[in-house]
Amino acid sequence: MRPAFFIQPGGNSRSIFLDMARGWHVAGYDPVVVDLAGVWGDAADSAQARAARSRALTADVIRLLREQRITHAFGMWANLLFMLTHGVDAAGRIRSIFTDLGVTHLAWWLDAPQWAHGGDARMLVGHDLAREAAITHLINNSATADEMIRVLGFERTRTLPLGVDTHVHTPHPEITPEFDLVISCGPGDPDPTPLALRELDADEPDLDALRHEAAERIEPKLCKVASRFGADADSVVGLLRALLATQVTDRATPLLERADALARQDVSHRDALHVLLSRPLEWIDASMNIRRVEAWMRAFTIAWLARRFRVATFGPGGAGDAWQRQSTHLGDLPYAAMSYAYARGHAALNIMRGQDDVGLNLKPFEITSAGVACLCQNRPGLDSSFNTDQEIVAVNGPAHAGAALRTLLDSPTRRCEIAQAGLARTRREHTWSTRAMTLAEQLTTPQTIMAR
Repeated sequence: MRPAFFIQPGGNSRSIFLDMARGWHVAGYDPVVVDLAGVWGDAADSAQARAARSRALTADVIRLLREQRITHAFGMWANLLFMLTHGVDAAGRIRSIFTDLGVTHLAWWLDAPQWAHGGDARMLVGHDLAREAAITHLINNSATADEMIRVLGFERTRTLPLGVDTHVHTPHPEITPEFDLVISCGPGDPDPTPLALRELDADEPDLDALRHEAAERIEPKLCKVASRFGADADSVVGLLRALLATQVTDRATPLLERADALARQDVSHRDALHVLLSRPLEWIDASMNIRRVEAWMRAFTIAWLARRFRVATFGPGGAGDAWQRQSTHLGDLPYAAMSYAYARGHAALNIMRGQDDVGLNLKPFEITSAGVACLCQNRPGLDSSFNTDQEIVAVNGPAHAGAALRTLLDSPTRRCEIAQAGLARTRREHTWSTRAMTLAEQLTTPQTIMAR
């Protein structure tokens, strides 16, 4: 097996992809790394300039794949698929260069396709390339993989948990912690509602009230999606309202699984689900809105904790003026500086992104790799990666996180034990080199393709 990695320009995503490529090197696979920065182009380029650049890049990629005898070509998201010029088979279907060369292309989705490329990845839904035998899609959790296969038509999708480069994310014992808690922030947090600001003062905030409030704001958007279904609009809106209610009460169960359960319970929901899934772009719009029921959770948790502990944040969106945070913002730090930031806290917290239902993002692996005690929002998949309460602390909501943090601050010995156990587990099982070995083994195993 000889892999090649085609690395996009950018910030953290580029660094993460380079970490992944180094993992394959450590695992002994001698990857070729190709930097696409010089041929990336500009959004303002003319169509002619983009086409000429694509043809030239395609010729270079074909030559490299042949000369280096590449068997598997990795690209992040759909970058490489969008950049290359593809052919057409005898039936008029688009056919990629990977089919012609007998090379497997692995499209690694750091974000779910419906969120990636600012939504442009939707162009692949139902596209010939999405279901081509030479193209395999990788995503970090089984629930999103199920949606990609059943709804989006990405027939060859495999699950690959995220990993970490322990030489980049490493402990810094020379740094004396000055904060109780450090939290990495991301963009996209909504502004607080008056109810959210009032609940920040409560020792036991009413999270269900905040969820119901969010659901009420989202319901009209679901009605708008349903209105596109003509005669089926009433049944579709009934299903979407029922799904929205489950997001408040049963969000730990994957959304598509909840939809299936509703369909089994009610024939009208069954028929509506069939209609909805036959139009993947409408499913995307509806599911993205439903998952925003807890879009406020990260910002709320940070603001709530910052009123009671010494909290530091870093990353885009961390200043949080609208949320009246009483925290210290360390800035939008370079990727390689994150472990230094975590070392400035006695513990670190991860609040999971809202675009999926199960599995882990990068943060638990980065925090534990930095040798810092990690508090992590509890969700399905956490306990399969870490022994909760021994290697990581699972928390449910801000009040629970605050209680768990207080326990760690009052017991330095336990805090150190959790940090060391989490570090050991990550170094043993969650590095990019272990992920490379796992995936290499999977790729030699035939995959059963689900009929749509």
